[in-house]
Amino acid sequence: MVGLGILLGSLPGLVIHMVMMATTTSISLVLVLLFIPLLLGFGMMFQGTLYPVLYKKLTGSSVDVLTQRVLKGRKAAIRSGDFVVFLIGARANNDFDPYYQWMGDSMAKMWKELEDNPDLGCLSTEYYFGPTGHLTVQYWKSLDDLNRYARNMSNKHAGPWANLMAKGRMSSDYGFWHEAFEVKEGKYDAIYVNMPPIHLGNAIGSSLEDCKGKYTSAAGRAGKTDGSDYAKEIGSPDY
Repeated sequence: MVGLGILLGSLPGLVIHMVMMATTTSISLVLVLLFIPLLLGFGMMFQGTLYPVLYKKLTGSSVDVLTQRVLKGRKAAIRSGDFVVFLIGARANNDFDPYYQWMGDSMAKMWKELEDNPDLGCLSTEYYFGPTGHLTVQYWKSLDDLNRYARNMSNKHAGPWANLMAKGRMSSDYGFWHEAFEVKEGKYDAIYVNMPPIHLGNAIGSSLEDCKGKYTSAAGRAGKTDGSDYAKEIGSPDY
């Protein structure tokens, strides 16, 4: 009877303790449930910078080598002679497109061939991948060089081109396109601010110069003015 009395006497305290523990657990659970969406929302806002940085820091599996080549200040791409800007891209129009991987591998072989043989006329190649397809930006010496490479059956382009044309007649699951622009000497504007050498600035035969004198303004770089028409209202072009 004494033991039962002691147990009954301690029961209110035990109940209070259990209620406090349950309350604390509930509060913690609520805080966690509130914190997770906030964290995800914050991450989504900064997914262009936060996620890649955290991934690199935590895994050490990705290193941006271009960071080591950044040129401080405003630089203009200068070259003599005409040239061609060539854009080519592709996209999968079906989640189960059977050609996308094959064509990607074929294009990689083409770019390697062009890089190893600069006499073919390709000055620079850079490519970009995204959720709606991929884009390759190239610079060529001339349209003649570009067309000669594309139609030469001994090069790595003609075979996949013919194969893809045949597949395109049977299915619309895979789309591809290209655009080519002939650019006259000095009739263009190419500026890079705090960037590594890329695109025209990284093409064979190009040089990167400080944006001073006639290269100060966009119109000046395009050969239309002496560069004194810089938009001074946005600040001094002193870097």
